[in-house]
Amino acid sequence: MTSSVRAEDGAGAAGPVVLETNLTPPRVRPEHIPRVRLFAALGDGTGPKLTLVAAPPGFGKSTFLAEWVASLDGRVAWLSLDENDNDPARFFAYLVAALRRVEPDLGERALTALRSPAADLVGVVLPLLLNDLNGLDHGIVMVVEDYHLITAPEVHQTLAY
Repeated sequence: MTSSVRAEDGAGAAGPVVLETNLTPPRVRPEHIPRVRLFAALGDGTGPKLTLVAAPPGFGKSTFLAEWVASLDGRVAWLSLDENDNDPARFFAYLVAALRRVEPDLGERALTALRSPAADLVGVVLPLLLNDLNGLDHGIVMVVEDYHLITAPEVHQTLAY
């Protein structure tokens, strides 16, 4: 069973429904194979700005990342994507929802701007979120799972920004 939440701004205007399961790392099974060398390569999340974990399906990428995430003391936002997340507004709402699991007040102005008609994602909404992130006194690690399912140019542009 999955749970969902509806984002609301101060005026009560509802945003997209966000499935909590898309914001939660998978459980690490007791019989998993620890990837000690890879775990050490990722370190404490303060290394490179972007790390790509690539392997064929079934090789344990998600399990490996879930194990790593569990070691980082709650500074990790997790976002599992699917084909439906090609809608830029939906993608951004999920991205902010994932970040808000780490910093509950983060992105409020960005979400409000996103709800306005013809919201300029890259020109207005994204800078508001980045300003909030810049104001934090600590870093956040963002894990984005299954990004290969994203084909929308505006979503790619958003992350490239």
